[in-house]
Amino acid sequence: MKENLLFVMQRIKEKLWFRPSIFCFVSILAALIAQIADSTRLHEIVPDIKTESLSELLNIISASMLVIAIFTVGS
Repeated sequence: MKENLLFVMQRIKEKLWFRPSIFCFVSILAALIAQIADSTRLHEIVPDIKTESLSELLNIISASMLVIAIFTVGS
């Protein structure tokens, strides 16, 4: 019985949808935990981040990813 259960579990792990579904469930759980933490006093200790600084950070990240993608395609 235990061998059959291990065999079935191994077969499920080999499926292509298994890892993405695990990541999906973990991200949903993280969003729910964040929603619960938002109703506590934890949000008072988190610093305020301006929209402009986030925008600048995302611009830098996207530019560096573009450079890496161009280098990869070029080689």
